[in-house]
Order: sequence, then C-alpha cells, then structure tokens
Amino acid sequence: MLGKLALVDFTKGEITPKLAGRWDLPLGVKGCLEMESWIPLPYGAIITRTGSKYLGLTKNNALGRLRKWTVGDGTTYVMEFTPLVLRFWTSAGALFGAPLELTTPYTTGAQCRALRFAQDVDVMFVVHPTHPIQKLTWTGSTFTIAAAAIVGNVGEVPFSAAGDYPAFIAGYGQRLWFGRSNTDKGTIWASRAGIYTEARGVAWQVSTAYELDDIVINDTGKLYTCVTAGTSAAAGGPTGTGSAITDGTCVWDYWCASGSIDMTYYQRQKFTTERLTEPAGWADPDIPELETVTVYRNTVTADAAMVMALAGDQNMDVQTLVSGDVLLVGTRTAEYIVPSDLTALTPEKLVQKSRYGSAAVEGFLMGGSVIFTQRLGTRLREYPQEGDVTAIPNLSFHAEHLLGASGTIVEADFTTVPYSLIYALRSDGVLLALGYDKGADMLAWCRIVSGLSGTYKSITVAAGTIVDVLWAIVLRGTQYCVEIFDGIEDMTAIPLDGWVNVATAGATVTGLDRFTDQTVAIRNITDGTDATAAVAAGVLTTPAACVGDNLVIGAPFTCTMQTNRLPSEDGAGPAMLNLRQVTKVYALVLASYPFKLGRAETASVLETTPWTGEYTGAYECPFQGESNRDTWIFAVQDTPYRSQILALVPEVDS
Repeated sequence: MLGKLALVDFTKGEITPKLAGRWDLPLGVKGCLEMESWIPLPYGAIITRTGSKYLGLTKNNALGRLRKWTVGDGTTYVMEFTPLVLRFWTSAGALFGAPLELTTPYTTGAQCRALRFAQDVDVMFVVHPTHPIQKLTWTGSTFTIAAAAIVGNVGEVPFSAAGDYPAFIAGYGQRLWFGRSNTDKGTIWASRAGIYTEARGVAWQVSTAYELDDIVINDTGKLYTCVTAGTSAAAGGPTGTGSAITDGTCVWDYWCASGSIDMTYYQRQKFTTERLTEPAGWADPDIPELETVTVYRNTVTADAAMVMALAGDQNMDVQTLVSGDVLLVGTRTAEYIVPSDLTALTPEKLVQKSRYGSAAVEGFLMGGSVIFTQRLGTRLREYPQEGDVTAIPNLSFHAEHLLGASGTIVEADFTTVPYSLIYALRSDGVLLALGYDKGADMLAWCRIVSGLSGTYKSITVAAGTIVDVLWAIVLRGTQYCVEIFDGIEDMTAIPLDGWVNVATAGATVTGLDRFTDQTVAIRNITDGTDATAAVAAGVLTTPAACVGDNLVIGAPFTCTMQTNRLPSEDGAGPAMLNLRQVTKVYALVLASYPFKLGRAETASVLETTPWTGEYTGAYECPFQGESNRDTWIFAVQDTPYRSQILALVPEVDS
C-alpha cells in the first residue's frame, strides 16, 4: 500500500536513541537520530550551518579564553586571554589598537579558561582563585588593567592574600558577589551596596556644605569621608592619605582610591559549625570530608558588606554564581537563591531551590531564565524566574547521549538574534547547539563538528551589526586559531571552516600552516567553480585553473541529518514495525543548493537532489529504497554550499 508521510517539523533536534520508539510523543515525531551541522529553526525547518572565518592565531599560539564585552557606548569587543597577555578584537574581526596588549597575572591556558567575570558598564572585574582580583577599565578610547583595591574592616579585609582570592563573581543588587576561595570553599561574600566605591562618592565642589559621613571624590580620584561637618573651600578637594584633613570648616579622613571594592562590615555574630567540603586531592563528590568552619551572620541591615559560610549536611562548596532577577548560588550538591530584596545575609534568607548540584561552568541569564550546568557537566538546567519556579527542567533530557562519556560541558553562551540558540562547548572539543524557543515549542539539540578534525577550545557570542555572532578558538593541528562564524541565515556565505579569502591567487598560497598535511576545499569566486588541493608545510600549490583568481580556501565539513524511523499506517494507525519501502521523496526547500538523500550514510545509496544551483520550491527526488526493512531518511550536504529543508515527504510502500 502506497502512502505519503509529511516530515514538516524538526524542532526537537537530535534525540537519544532511547526515545526512538516513542512515536506517541512529540519528541519521537519531531526528533531525529542524528543532527550534525544542520541547525533546527523555530519554524520547523533545518538549515546547514555556516562556516568560520580565520582571523589569526592567539597570542604566542597559546591556549586561551574568549569573552565578550559591550562597553557603555554600545561597542562590542572580544577579549582574548592567553598566558600573561590580554588582547582585544573588534566586532569587525580586527585586533584593537596596534594591537593593544595588557599584561595579566594568569600564567597558563588552564587559568585563563577558569576566569570568571562581572561587568559594571565600562568596568570589568575578573577573578581567579590563585590571583588578586583584576579590574579592567574602558576609558572611552582604550583599555587598562590593574589589581582591584580592596578596603574593609581593619584586620578583616578579604581577598588580600594568596589562597584567599575568590573563584566566582557576579554583579547583583548593586553589589559585587563573590564565591569560594581556596581557604573558604563554601563561603559567599557581598560588597557594600553600590558595586564599588565610585557609585557612592560624589564629585568635590567648592563652597559646598557637607554633612558627617558624606563621601567625596577629589580631582585625582581619591575618596574621603567627612568626619566634621562644614563648608568646603579649596578647589580640587582634600589631598593626601592621612586623617583629620582640614578644608574650610570641614574635616576629612582619607578612605581609599576611587574604584576600590568596599568590603566593610558592620556588626556581625560569629560562631563555629561543621560542614562537608572537599579534601586535598579530592576527586569523588560523594566522599567529602567534615570540617569545622567559622560562620558569620550580619546583624545590621544597612548597606554593609556581607559574608556567610554555608553549612549543612551536604557538600556546600560554591561552584557558580549566576545573576538575574535573583542570584543563583550553585554548590556541589544544591542550588540556593538570594532574593532581590535582601538587605542582610543570614541562613534563613538563603532559599534552597534544588539539590542537583552545580558544575563550575559560567551560567547566564537568557530571556526570563537562569541557565546553569548541573554537577559533572552532564546536564543543562533552567531556573525560570517567572511562572512555576518549583520546576528546574533538564534541557538535555531528550539528548542525554550528547553529554557524559562523550564529553562534558566546559563553557556555554547564547544568541538571541536572529534565533535563541545556546552553545555548549564539550570537553572533547565538539560544539553543541540547543535551539530553545518556548513560543515555538522548540527544544532542539545538534552537534557542530569542525572541519578537518579541528577542536573547539573556547567560545563566546558577541553582538554583530545585525545578528549575534559566534566566536571560537579552534585548535587546528598545532595552531590555536581565532575564528568568527558567518551569519546563520546568510545563504551566500561559503560553508568552510577556518577560511581565508585570497584576492588574487599566485602559483602558491602560503600561511596555511593550520591545514598542513590536509586537503582543503577551494571555492573560485571568479568563475564559480570548486576544487581541492593538499597543503604541505603550510603551502598550497594553486590548481592551474585557479591561478590569478579570487579564491576562498578552508576546511570542508559534512552536514548529516537522520530522521527517526518512518511510521506506516495500518488498521490501528501509525505503526513502526511494519515492513516498508520508500520509493521516492518530495523535498520542499528554500534558497537551497542540491544535497543528497538516502536510506543510509553510504555513497552507493545516496542520491543527489536533481535541481541545479539555488532552488526554492518542491522537487521530486529519487530514493534508493529497500523493501522489508525499517526505514529512515538521511540528508547529507558534503559540498561547500548551503541547503535549507522545509519539509520531506517520502512515498512509502508498506
């Protein structure tokens, strides 16, 4: 019996094989068994991914970390941290300055990858547990870096010695929040209200009445506290770093340099308790040790700094801080919420929301939800700040095979324009993407594997001119390459990885060391033809027909999609176990170049769709079916052209 099936919705992406038989669920109908380098769209369609443009090597060709920064005037830069050096890339893909290179204390690529950040417009704070807190500043024309000054109670200034530096940071409620140091793994701190000291100091004015405890900033950026009320006299404000500085009828005490992080506490209760923590050389989260810790409770509810050592019957070592409408504090075994109306940090104010445990992966606020990585890096979870906040859904439930033995999440970021996509970098260098759109009922995972065995080492998403843009450090051979992806909907983009545009090719093309001993793809822009060539010692011998032409050279990659098993109709409705044969497939495509269809990912059974060039519409496509077997459809794009599938309608004989 001949029948037609309409596969029109791929918004569940790649699903675990454990769900392959669940045709009673939307996951079984809209999911695929493989989705590699095809990107699901919220409309139901799938599109082959774009390629990535090669921008250059990281500084000293070293492992590092990328992180975006949109400064106060709306300009976006991408920071490149490598051992001891920080550089900046512009959104156009060029190095900022000559280039500008700032010296940092981070000595290894591993330290760079462990950095955490909190931004306050033109200031970025950077933390690492073995180095002092760093303060980056955008001056309006350039960037500067310095160790952040910390002020606080005499004898109790935190983050002032080796082993005492925080590992995590977040900006929340006009405060800087810190979590976990090497000596206080289960402790969180909050600065005084105002984020840092400029927020609470006012510029000095002559002939002005000042009250007791007023804070002013003089013309050189120093802050002073009024200890005797009166009227100011001198231009520029008080000077010096002492106490009892007289100006007019006012008396001032020097406080600190502008931009210091104020960790001054008021009255606190102090007592000891016990908690679980990780011992030295700790490896198993299920075998923590018991230790005695000092716990503080703030007893004054003003704008004082706050500190609390978490304690309980579980491992409370802090793993992440994520800021949104609330502050999510993730520990080894549980997640806690700091409410938005908090004025004093006490144990009863800290609300436990779940006991999944968090991984040391930087989370983020996406739409109305906080996204964080579960302990061991094998689950991506959502804390919704609106609606039902009792549920903390597992966003990777239906694609659990993508995380675990194959690799764990080590970095994550997201786009919102043109689509909501979460990118999760896996420890093995594979990049995962999750299309997440609640309005379209879309929760679709796919895999992005770099061409010619490249492995992703760091990612960030930065605002582009009209869309959000994915940046990556990619290890190709022995070279750490900075690359930027083309726009997801740019159908004119050439889908090659690490590509470079050679305006006029000579007999040889040099500078291709990242592709040494590999065969690259060549798109001839001048005449529209394609070729391949081997690279030896970084040099490509240009095919004779391409000499003198404009060429794009890069790493080819293959996009593969495999549908779930096709159902057939019997007297009871859809049946997965009936024997059947696909005789042809009708493909509905949009601005799509030809691709291949078949019952297996084998060259002998894959048929190229019959149109030429870019095509929009429906087309009847040949299909080498096989009778008396389970059937699915593979769609493969292995040429440097882009394709977009709106629907596949196989004709099935069952």
